[in-house]
Amino acid sequence: IIPNTPIAAAHIKPGSEIIAIDGKSVSTWPAVMIALIPHIGDAGIISLTLKEPTAQLKTYAITLQQHQLNAKQTNLLA
Repeated sequence: IIPNTPIAAAHIKPGSEIIAIDGKSVSTWPAVMIALIPHIGDAGIISLTLKEPTAQLKTYAITLQQHQLNAKQTNLLA
């Protein structure tokens, strides 16, 4: 979890699994990315339903914001 991001601000625990975005089921990383594409540049709120490491399901309201990636993070995407 990257510090100073909406996910970090929501206190989401490492190891949590995203199972739905805005109520739509996602089961793979490509599905997560596809679900987030329409929100690129948005400043609104999305809901993330997570299965936490304890197997408890929790839904979070995440306020979107722009985030600058540093060079190290950008290299991870290549």
